[in-house]
Amino acid sequence: KKQDGLQTFMLFKKGKKDVELVQIHFLWPKGADLLQTHGDVVYSDSLWQVSKTNDFLLTMVVIDQNNNLKLAASSLSTVESKDSWFNFYKWVHSKVPMLNPICLTTDGVLYIYKAFVEATGITPLEVHCLWHLIQNKSKQNGLLRYLTQLLVRMSYSQNPQELQEIGQDFTRKYRRLSPQRQARMIQAANNKINTCLLYTSPSPRDISGS
Repeated sequence: KKQDGLQTFMLFKKGKKDVELVQIHFLWPKGADLLQTHGDVVYSDSLWQVSKTNDFLLTMVVIDQNNNLKLAASSLSTVESKDSWFNFYKWVHSKVPMLNPICLTTDGVLYIYKAFVEATGITPLEVHCLWHLIQNKSKQNGLLRYLTQLLVRMSYSQNPQELQEIGQDFTRKYRRLSPQRQARMIQAANNKINTCLLYTSPSPRDISGS
């Protein structure tokens, strides 16, 4: 495959008895091109148990000119951790130094975003995938569950009237809380909004002012 331009990198770690292969990165020429030309928004997620030894596949995905999701780079790893994502991002950035996304979309795992920032020195908007928010909603309780439901409703709202009703619902709940819980609710809401709303325009590069 190297004859076709495939770039790979193997990462080894000293184990208890021997040196172990812990990660293999993959980058095709087409993927490198996509990260340069369509890397304004990068989606990162992992696939679990992709081999007989239950390895993880870390991925970087972009949207091409036909609005199709395209795998740009991947890394087969024995574990999923901040270090494995850091190693993967650092290697990809060394191969594609023009990589400079406006948004990094993840499933909400904080160490993925932190690993990207530390590996590349780039601080894109941190955006969490709506599908994963919905899937994880059942695992949340109380305030976080309510705010997640609110964000999902906002994302699917069809008109200003629906958004106004959502705002009124938030206000009613807010006023019933003690001052201490009100402050906690506002902080949690700001954290959720900062990571869960994706601004759209003809190009993410047009984002300004907000």
